[in-house]
Amino acid sequence: MPTIVEVLKAALKLHQSGNLDEAERLYREVLQANDHNADAWHLLGHVAFARGDAATATGHIEHAIALDGAQSNFHHHLADMYASQGRFSEAEACCRQALRLKDNSAAAHHTLGTVLMRQGKLDPAIDSYRQAVAHQPDFAIAYNNLGAALRERGNIAEAVHAYHQALRLDPCLALAHYNLGVALQSCSQTSEAIACYERALAIQPGYAEALCNLGRAFNDQGQTAKAVECFQRALQQQPNLAEAHCLLGVVFQNQGHLAKAAECYRQAIHAKPDYGDAYNNLGTVYRAEHQYAEAIECYQLALEFRPNFAEALTNLGHVYKVQGRVPDAAVCYDQSLRIDPRHPMARYSRAVMLLAAGDFSRGWVEYESRFECSGFPRRSFSKPVWNGAPLGGRTLLVHAEQALGDAIQFARYVKLLDQDSGKVFFEIPEPLLKLFEQSGFRNLVVRDQAHADFDMHLPLLSLPRVLGTTLESIPAPIPYLSADPQRVASWGRELGRSKDFKVGIAWQGSTAYLGDRFRSISLTHFAPLAQQGVELVSLQKGAGVEQLANVAGQFQVRDFGASLDREHGPFMDTAAIMKNLDLVVTSDTAVAHLAGALGVNVWVALPLSPDWRWMYDRSDSPWYPTMRLFRQTKFDDWPSVFARLAEALRLEVVRRR
Repeated sequence: MPTIVEVLKAALKLHQSGNLDEAERLYREVLQANDHNADAWHLLGHVAFARGDAATATGHIEHAIALDGAQSNFHHHLADMYASQGRFSEAEACCRQALRLKDNSAAAHHTLGTVLMRQGKLDPAIDSYRQAVAHQPDFAIAYNNLGAALRERGNIAEAVHAYHQALRLDPCLALAHYNLGVALQSCSQTSEAIACYERALAIQPGYAEALCNLGRAFNDQGQTAKAVECFQRALQQQPNLAEAHCLLGVVFQNQGHLAKAAECYRQAIHAKPDYGDAYNNLGTVYRAEHQYAEAIECYQLALEFRPNFAEALTNLGHVYKVQGRVPDAAVCYDQSLRIDPRHPMARYSRAVMLLAAGDFSRGWVEYESRFECSGFPRRSFSKPVWNGAPLGGRTLLVHAEQALGDAIQFARYVKLLDQDSGKVFFEIPEPLLKLFEQSGFRNLVVRDQAHADFDMHLPLLSLPRVLGTTLESIPAPIPYLSADPQRVASWGRELGRSKDFKVGIAWQGSTAYLGDRFRSISLTHFAPLAQQGVELVSLQKGAGVEQLANVAGQFQVRDFGASLDREHGPFMDTAAIMKNLDLVVTSDTAVAHLAGALGVNVWVALPLSPDWRWMYDRSDSPWYPTMRLFRQTKFDDWPSVFARLAEALRLEVVRRR
């Protein structure tokens, strides 16, 4: 008859071969013979754990320890059981007891490192993994996990070294190839990361996480078709892989397929209900579709699941700002910056709020953060940035940025610089060349065309910071732009000498601008301006002119068609027409800046949350003395704005008569 030791050996052999039923039968046979056999209880616990019954497994091993608490591996394996149930504090205590009994156990040090990692205790985890590989130098998975802890700690170079050590020991360790790819991708070594993911997939073709990150890397390189293919393959392998759903949504969102993107984010949330990133992205889709209540709910859920989510706070601030809830938006931006002081969009958003409030001393400094945000590309020059020191005979290149209206508004500063002792080149968009030449600007150069060498450079909208502009010191030598006298006379004849009050109108800005939905206005809203004794003259060019046909039966707008500015250059006819008008009424477009810089009377209709340059709660503009501002008081309420404009126009016509 076999001894208990022999039965245990036979059971263990069956256990290791995967025959759990027979192994369990023999373990129980041992326990029938000796209910105090700690080894049998311990191994019976492993059988239960292999079947997915962690609670029963835990009970068996706890009983084994009660019978024989001096076995290091019992405590170590109980730690595994506790960790599988999320009981990390108890798992940590078990690991430490195992190591008190056997301090050179590489496996126990490794498990302790993993338990500490799960609790966010990175430094002790790193120490534990180092102990594991010190006691067992060929412990490949421990090197891999050491790399993961170092990467989480931000020590990317050390993490990469650890992954290489793991792969030196086990070149077929797909997880280490994958993790090495993650580390390299985090420091923008995208091509190298792609090679790592592909090696991981060559070893383990159905590796869904590697497919997902490979797709992310392809997307970073602009290879969206390959990215989509990877995400879809990952989801074939693992349909509930939340990150793949979310990243696929990002691709669709960037392509403008908002409905598809939203569905992907919903799938991600279904797979992982506490997925803060997916809620944040879904909120951004709702924001793009102007569904602000839904967007706010999504951002708040994102913050519930990720309380220190700087991007979600910033996005929530954007929605509050659009709704006119300026104090709430400011709180969001400030909270975001407390979490991440360098968050570019939060810094930029706070900057424009400071400028809108007239706090120029802080606002101009923070406004430099625009170059860290997408949509504001920083120009790269070999020459230094000008710091405002006297030129002393040196040459400065001031280069326009952003839109045409920005170049018009801030061109005034270049005329101030012309009075300095150096030479100033002004690089501008080509559409402004003839207008600025007509207005006396010197040393003009066109963007992307060869021009003379220079000693220093500065972006145009950085001039107010360098020159220390305050609200009281805004240079406003109006007019600083001028129309061609011959064109003015010619358009005077064209417009005629009727006694009607002539009002130029423009309603549509560039559709390429992300905020165009808020600033541009349907031409139908201008109907109240078509009063007795008023002639409306279209100053609209490009997008928006098609709306003239839609209002033809409602009110009259004089339109000069595509010939406007065609023969004599952009803005040349428009500027000359403005000088023959009594008033310009416009949405927030380059037309507003042109009229203001020409010294023409101009009224601007503004949304509830306008661009920073129009500031808060003012009906005038310190940038343009001849300008009046008419603001929405409720979100998207243009009718009340135009009712006020119409009444002001009526009074203006009466006054002139």
